[in-house]
This record gives sequence, C-alpha cells and structure tokens, in this order.
Amino acid sequence: MKLLVIEARRALHRRVVWLLLGLATAGIAIAAVVTFIDSADLDLARLRTEGGLHPAVMTSWWVSGTGESTLAITAMFLAVGGLLGGAAVVGGEWKAGTVGTVLTWEPRRFRLHAARLGACALLAWLLAFALQAVFLASFLPAVAVHGSSAGADGAWALDLLGAMTRIAGLAALAAVIGGAVATVGRGTAAALAAVGVWLAVGENLVRGFRPGVARHLLFENATVVLTWADLEGDAWTRPPAVALAVVVAYGLIAAAAAGVWFRRHDVAAV
Repeated sequence: MKLLVIEARRALHRRVVWLLLGLATAGIAIAAVVTFIDSADLDLARLRTEGGLHPAVMTSWWVSGTGESTLAITAMFLAVGGLLGGAAVVGGEWKAGTVGTVLTWEPRRFRLHAARLGACALLAWLLAFALQAVFLASFLPAVAVHGSSAGADGAWALDLLGAMTRIAGLAALAAVIGGAVATVGRGTAAALAAVGVWLAVGENLVRGFRPGVARHLLFENATVVLTWADLEGDAWTRPPAVALAVVVAYGLIAAAAAGVWFRRHDVAAV
C-alpha cells in the first residue's frame, strides 16, 4: 500500500496529467456555456414528443440500457485520457531514465510494476469519476433556468451512479493497458501507436474477416459494459457480467505480460 501511494504521488507530478485535467476542465466549461445558451429556446413539450435528448433535461444525462445519453459522450474522452495518462506516466519513467534508479530501493520488479499500474488505474478511476460529476453539475444552471428535472427519481439516480462507476472503470482499464504497453515499448509513443493501431485497424480486420470472433473484441465488450445491455443488431449477444469479465481479463493479461517482460529484461542501459 505504501508503494502504491508513492507511485500515485509520483504520477501526479507528471505535467501531462495536469495538462489532461486542464483540457478536460476547459472542455467542461465550454460545454456548460454552450448548453446554457442553447437551452434558452428549448421547447420541452416538443423535445419529449420527438424523443430527443438535451443536457438541460436531467433525465437525458443517462438513459438506462442505451448509449444515447449525455454521459455516454464522456466515455470515449475519458478512455482516451486514461490511455494517454497511463502511457505517459509509465513511458515518462523510461524517457527520464529513472527506472533503474527506482529499482535500487525497490528491487522486486513485479511488486513495483503492480504498484505503478495500480496507481495509474486508481488515479484514472478517481479522476474520471470526479470529471463526470463536474461535467454533469455544470449543466445544473441550464436545468434550473431553462430545463426540467422531472423523472429524475431515486432509481434513475442509482442508474446514473452505476453508469459513472462503469465509465470510470473503463478509463482505469485504458490506463492499465496504456501503462502495460508503455512498459514493453519503453516509451509513451510506442504505447499509443500500438494500442491505436490495434483498435483502429486490428479489431476492424477481425470484424471484417472473422465476424464470429467480434464478441471477444475489446470495443464490443466495453460497449456492453458501458450500456449494461446487449448490443442490438449484432449476430451475437453477451450478458453484461460476461462482458465485464472479458474487459477485466484484457487488463490483467496486458499487465501480467508486461510484468513478465519487465522482470526478464535488462534496464541498466536505459
């Protein structure tokens, strides 16, 4: 636990972490202003009739069982932010040449590796959850002045809280994968390139040539976890609990593989 706290503190000293937080905060402020201005002429009756969504209507923040909601917009940004943060924190250690130095006072590589990725995951989860809370709170003026909170009961609030928890978990998973790949690639750029190519090219190739394997891909299972419902229109179905197990397995496999690599390879020359 002490090593985990130390690694978390060291991660927070990375400028890239604060840069990502600054960009997220700026984006939230812009979204809040745009939403407030746009909601000035909001026709609630017409919006409900057409089944539309708007952040000034509180129940639009999260629609259970679908990916069509205000909060779902944050999922991709937070996942990318988690990936960038995890890769930058771990990759920065290699770039700065401090890996060998750290190993002089903590020679147990698996323990150090686990603490470092654990710190990335913990910080990513906490920051992602906090950013979601700030993002939604920024819409409260629009809700109070121009919108409506009708239907936002206790059951809806629990669904919203569950969605925020899952999205934060996906950001933590992205941070672990980014950190694991950065460990093997010994740099931030290597991690971003590898993960980006796989998600943009590799998974699309699998979907095109082996559609039956799509249920095992990271993106599909992450989508099921996000919505907590089976994907509609696909040739396969998967319970959310199984999808959750799959995405957790992806993170554990990436972390374990990087840990084996880290233990077996020389870092003295880095």
